[in-house]
Amino acid sequence: MTNLTVFEAQAFNIDTTICIGETYFVQGELQNTSGVYMDSLMSVQGCDSIISTNLTVFGVQAFNVDTSICEGSTYFAQGALQDTSGVYMDSLISVLGCDSVVITNLTVLGAQVFMIDTAICDGSTYFAQGALQNTSGMYVDSLVSVLGCDSIITTNLTVLEEAVTNTELALTICAGETYFAQGALQNTSGVYVDSLMSTQGCDSIITTNLTVLEEAGTNTELALTICAGETHFAQGALQNTSGVYVDSLMSMLGCDSIITTNLTVFGEQAFNIDTTICEGSTYFAQGTVQTQAGQYVDTLLTLQNCDSIVITNLILEDCTNNTPCNATMPTAFSPNKDGFNDVYGLVANCGIQNYKLYIYNRWGELVFKSTDFTNRWDGSHKGKSCSIGTYVWQSQYEIIDRDGNILPFEEKGNVTLIR
Repeated sequence: MTNLTVFEAQAFNIDTTICIGETYFVQGELQNTSGVYMDSLMSVQGCDSIISTNLTVFGVQAFNVDTSICEGSTYFAQGALQDTSGVYMDSLISVLGCDSVVITNLTVLGAQVFMIDTAICDGSTYFAQGALQNTSGMYVDSLVSVLGCDSIITTNLTVLEEAVTNTELALTICAGETYFAQGALQNTSGVYVDSLMSTQGCDSIITTNLTVLEEAGTNTELALTICAGETHFAQGALQNTSGVYVDSLMSMLGCDSIITTNLTVFGEQAFNIDTTICEGSTYFAQGTVQTQAGQYVDTLLTLQNCDSIVITNLILEDCTNNTPCNATMPTAFSPNKDGFNDVYGLVANCGIQNYKLYIYNRWGELVFKSTDFTNRWDGSHKGKSCSIGTYVWQSQYEIIDRDGNILPFEEKGNVTLIR
């Protein structure tokens, strides 16, 4: 009796790596490029043994390092301590055992030098060179810059010996107005001279060349908006209610200028969002991910930078096979790219087919259309963000309930866009 054993051909996979410039013997010769190489050998039983070698050749890795030091300091690069600006190269061994080239771009920062020219009156002092100085001269301070290097400040101090300074002013006023010069209110063109005390405490002679303009006033209209709780100064007082306010001011030429301000006060906007999620799911509200049913409040900013309060009523639903299908259209959304209610469309916990959604602005213009349940409105039209307000939507869709029944729906309603 013969007991026959049939040995199958054996196959082996080998993953190996070498560095560029090295070789590996496979497929009957030395290989130096990445690839898969096959060898057919004889096993100890005398049968075929297939060896598949996946060879990877790693190239030289190069890294750039930009660094700076202060003048007088050193940096280790290219095998030595360096103290001059330049590019230095080091050849190291990577964790893979291959060459790794580090290119260091070294910048040596010199000391920063600043010159300050300043003047004081006789009897005053100025802090320089570590002490209060009261005489003219050059004073040097050595400080440390934000880069940690030396910063040299040279102060050129001049002490004014009660010298008289002369200032000439060319001013204009409108007819009927006055300007205080030469100790009195002046209302006629002329040259007026005053002897005053300068800011340094020294004598200062001011010569005013006054011109009285015979000029009509200008009229300007402004349209401004503020948020509830804020104020705008108009008509001589802080205003906090919408209205038209008139001010008589001075134009650039110094004459009467009538400014009419049309002020609009935006009140705080509040929106309620009712949404349902499955138990075990999450929903972003009140600045974090929520997993529990409840009411969550977020304060956002509208386009006018006013407060917009979004109150989310979060409902948890058991989304097992016994749970009825639920499909709703939210009443508001805020496409401000904060990851929270940025898109708008049908929310459902079961299958949807034959979906159509149309959204119109208050002028009846179609701003969004979708026949794909996953394609939702991002609050834009023709590449531009739509304004805050109420939009009308119409939808048609079919629900596939838990039992496979198809239920058609046709609905319409309003949605509020906030930012």
